Formats: sequence, C-alpha cells, structure tokens
Amino acid sequence: MNALLLDSHVALWALEDSDRLGPGARARMLDPATTSYVSAATTWELQLKRGLGTLRCPADLERHLLDAGFSELPIRYRHTQALDRVTLAHRDPFDRILLTQALVEGLTLLTADNALLDGSWDFALDARH
Repeated sequence: MNALLLDSHVALWALEDSDRLGPGARARMLDPATTSYVSAATTWELQLKRGLGTLRCPADLERHLLDAGFSELPIRYRHTQALDRVTLAHRDPFDRILLTQALVEGLTLLTADNALLDGSWDFALDARH
C-alpha cells in the first residue's frame, strides 16, 4: 500500500499550502496512487491546542481535511495494544500513538519532528524535503 500518515504540523502545512512542506513530500501527497491519512489523534491534539489558545486552526477542521482529500484514520484497539512497541525519549502521547499507528498499519509517517526522525523509525520521512 502506498500510504502516508501525516503528523499534525504536516496536515496544517498542507491545508495552508505552506512552503515548509518540501517538494518531495508534496509530490508524494499529490500522487493519485497515494492515500494520505490524518489520525483522529491529530485532530484531537489540534483541537485541544486550539481550545487552549496555543494554536490557530480552523474550527471546522474535519471539513477542511476531508475537502483536501485526506482520509481519516481512527484509533483502533490494535493501535493501543501495540503502544508498548514504541518508546520515545520524550513523553508526547500524540507522537507515540502516531508512530504506533504507522507501525501497525504499514504507513509512512510524514513529519518534520526531529525526535521522530532520529533514525529509530525507518518508516518516518522528513516532510521538509
């Protein structure tokens, strides 16, 4: 399967058509043979930050993501049961579930988070390139 899981900042960059999203990452996302997923964990994280006033994102985020052609990836039992397969130096639960979802589902995680691009995860790809 040719599929991507977008980290939260990557989903926002795509919605904003930001130049922070690298040309290679953008080409992968636009490839008709690629499915780009956004996790329910991502929308949860973004809405939490929006509610706290620490992030600006659309109130109708779901509509924007679906209109952009992204597919929803729910958090499933198999994802939570596999959390012990992922260890991180930092304790961000959203990063941990995204890594676990990518691992379990065989997805490429598109991120610019250096903590996730440290070489431990061969399925993590730098979105800045």
